[in-house]
Amino acid sequence: MAEIDIEQNENEQEIKVKQRCRCTKGAKGDPCSVFFSEETVLSNLNNCLKISSSDLHLVTLANIQTFTRTELIGSKRNHSPRCNFLYQPIPICKDMFLSLYGISFCKFRRLKVHYEHHRMSSRVHGNCKRLPTNDVNNFSLTM
Repeated sequence: MAEIDIEQNENEQEIKVKQRCRCTKGAKGDPCSVFFSEETVLSNLNNCLKISSSDLHLVTLANIQTFTRTELIGSKRNHSPRCNFLYQPIPICKDMFLSLYGISFCKFRRLKVHYEHHRMSSRVHGNCKRLPTNDVNNFSLTM
């Protein structure tokens, strides 16, 4: 069952890779996806799909840290600084970045919020330190 899910996920990613972005970050106003062959994108995407989700989160957080503008002291504060993305030395749009790393926009947004509050730290689930309510050792009878 898990193998079928992985194959479907890879097939969906390949379909997304074949769709070109419509940005104008390339030379002469061309899309940035023109600079990359499908093999390059698929190779990077497969590498990202093979690593664990926590490692992929750290890779994405490192990219967010690298390409997020820093706020200057005394200047007007932006609520959410914009990101400029690069892949190797080539500027790319956000859609191409997301397809290169195989993450959704919602996950990227959550990682960006995490970076704004906690900087470079691994994400921890909110329930990790709580005992389940049905834990036998936690259950005590008071009479």
